[in-house]
Amino acid sequence: MLTPEYYLSASGTPFRNEVNTVVHFARQEPFRHPLDNGCGIVPSYIVPAAGDFGAGKGPTGTEEHHPTIDMHVGNNDSAVGIYAAYDGYVEIFRNSPKYRQYLTLTKNVEDSLGNMIGLLVTIYAHLDLDLDSAEGINMDGQMVTKGQLLSKHLYSGTMGGPHLHFEVRYYRTNDSGHKEFYGFAIPGMDTLLTEPSAGSWSYGYWDPETGYGFGNPANHLTEATGSALIQSTHNIFIFPNPTSGNFSIDLKSMPEGCTVTIFSSAGATLSDNSFQESQYLEMDISNLSPGTYFIRIADKNNYLITNIKLLKK
Repeated sequence: MLTPEYYLSASGTPFRNEVNTVVHFARQEPFRHPLDNGCGIVPSYIVPAAGDFGAGKGPTGTEEHHPTIDMHVGNNDSAVGIYAAYDGYVEIFRNSPKYRQYLTLTKNVEDSLGNMIGLLVTIYAHLDLDLDSAEGINMDGQMVTKGQLLSKHLYSGTMGGPHLHFEVRYYRTNDSGHKEFYGFAIPGMDTLLTEPSAGSWSYGYWDPETGYGFGNPANHLTEATGSALIQSTHNIFIFPNPTSGNFSIDLKSMPEGCTVTIFSSAGATLSDNSFQESQYLEMDISNLSPGTYFIRIADKNNYLITNIKLLKK
């Protein structure tokens, strides 16, 4: 879920390739589940339809689309351990007009040469940092390792019941982003809610000061459980893989209007293809050098369905 400028730009432009590169390498960071206690044990939780990534928000359900997932643990449990999804730097925030208390976990995004090209930020919201402080837990300004305890309390007064709002953001190095939240703009509501900067957009309103894109947590595999935070319902097969050039993608389970994009291991866009009702997509990468490539399949709204590694012999 990226800024309108990305979707309005032509495929293959330097700007779009730059954003694709940041997102590509950010997605290489494997997440440990934020509810995993370090022993591979994740408590039971649900993600309601309204709390799923991309769910419509606002009076008509189109003013904003939910840029995160909401995890409701157990039977509206509030005493819940929250853990670092990866190594990073922690900041805490209180008195947020929309999410009250939350913390952020930030890590540099580096390319294959080790150059910093952006930031990966996860936001853990609807926490009760006051209860944490009372127990001597204050993570502000600390460097933490993957799986380290960040909080022990969800806020019991959250609308809809206590839950973890788990949000992923991608920033380029030149984005002047902060970590406040964005929302749909309604006259008379809090002034910190954003105003449209590029006009109305089917994915909601965008403020360029809040970063360059929101990531679906399902795109980051969890390390401890070896599964996605939310499993895809699509079974997609590429064959042969490895390939010497020609290969097919089985699309029988795919919705109409999907796109298939090939990326290099460095994150560069090599080709874009769209299809409507084909059951199989035939592709040829004979002109590419041997190596590792990535096939990105997204729906008509550009929400990622899956990423598949392809080996060229």
